[in-house]
Amino acid sequence: MIGPPAALRRHGAVSAGLLAQVLQYGSALALLPFIVTRLSEAQVALWYIFVTIQGLVLLADFGFQPTIGRAIASAYAGASELQREGLAQAGEVSGANLPLVQRIVLTARRLYLALAAAVLLLLATLGTLYVSGLAQGEDFERIRIAWLLFALGTAANLYFLWVVPLLLGSGRVAQSYLFTIVNRGGFALIGIAVLLAGGGLVALAAANLAGVLIARGAASAMLRPVFHSLAGITATREEARTVLLALWPNTWRLGLVALGAFAINRSNVLIVSSLVSLSAAASYAITLQLFGAVAAVAQLPTQASLPRMVARRVQGDIAGLRRMFLPRQAFLLATFVAGAGLLLLLGRPLLDLVGSTVQLLDPAPMAALAVILLLEANHSNCAIVITTGNRVPFVWPGLASGVAVVALAIGVAHHEGGVMGIILAQGLVQILYNNWKWPLMLWKELRS
Repeated sequence: MIGPPAALRRHGAVSAGLLAQVLQYGSALALLPFIVTRLSEAQVALWYIFVTIQGLVLLADFGFQPTIGRAIASAYAGASELQREGLAQAGEVSGANLPLVQRIVLTARRLYLALAAAVLLLLATLGTLYVSGLAQGEDFERIRIAWLLFALGTAANLYFLWVVPLLLGSGRVAQSYLFTIVNRGGFALIGIAVLLAGGGLVALAAANLAGVLIARGAASAMLRPVFHSLAGITATREEARTVLLALWPNTWRLGLVALGAFAINRSNVLIVSSLVSLSAAASYAITLQLFGAVAAVAQLPTQASLPRMVARRVQGDIAGLRRMFLPRQAFLLATFVAGAGLLLLLGRPLLDLVGSTVQLLDPAPMAALAVILLLEANHSNCAIVITTGNRVPFVWPGLASGVAVVALAIGVAHHEGGVMGIILAQGLVQILYNNWKWPLMLWKELRS
């Protein structure tokens, strides 16, 4: 059967990715009015504690998801084996290396099952004690039920993290975004419905679990052709162990990079709230969230093309990789500049129009943050393409930068540098190395 043209598939992937990003950022915003009007003040606080803990739990992935996705993509491109660094060239048999795909898939499922079980045990014991201690003046039993439902949803979400890299690695980019759409969109719709029906915190936690399970059901249909092609192919425990050992070197590197990125991009919210003011932190956080949404949309064409970029690497087609990358980088820069410009011009008036109690940053610090995040998006996109060669050279620079951003921002805040000073501290650290290092490294690779 003849499928749709390649260009149509690519545009469909980008469109699905755009909708997925909208829901990723928009589902929380859509729920917010219902949460703050249908739950008590203490329950609202508890819900956001739940969500914060969920974000920390997902760091347990520690870089496995992108590493597994690249490994599956290289196997589908015909790589003969997995290497700890770099990519093996295609083997003698043309086409996908399905036995290798099966070994990676089984390894991923076992890995995430172990992680999810450990997380569920931790959340059900220590997490329950912690949340119960915070539930002052509330029905302890209902809070425990809500927490346990949320913990189950969080563990299930962690286990199903293997779905996205399998979809991406097998070239089903649009379906990978559809999985996110069903997950977050389903949760938002069910959450709004149960809150309107007076379900409270327990029902909201159940809606979170329902969104995960519905998305998994949708993924079963999406992955049916993949599992059909893998039917009859087995993998031993020793083969799974070999795959895990091959994945681990770049996994721990990406995990440390994620920690460094958290320190660079998220720590300032905590610093502003602790050392400046809560109102300033609210303005900084909402401005950062909106710019983050613009950056995520700007990176969509690159993200959607990652399996084909890995294939170019495997085939040794650097010229083809360069032709793929350059227009996508131009799209990123143009989209971010346009989106940030619109936010600078219209963001504050629009929030005033809807009667928001939180406003964006003042124009000067907002413009400074936009420039800094543009440079961040530029070098991050280059770093993503560098990792398609199955190497992560930016581990220690990322960690060092994270530590430096936190230390310098705290120092600036203590000397009453305000939000502008904290923003400039981040920009100074990044421009000293990361902003130019990774674009330069990638450009040298693509010219070779």
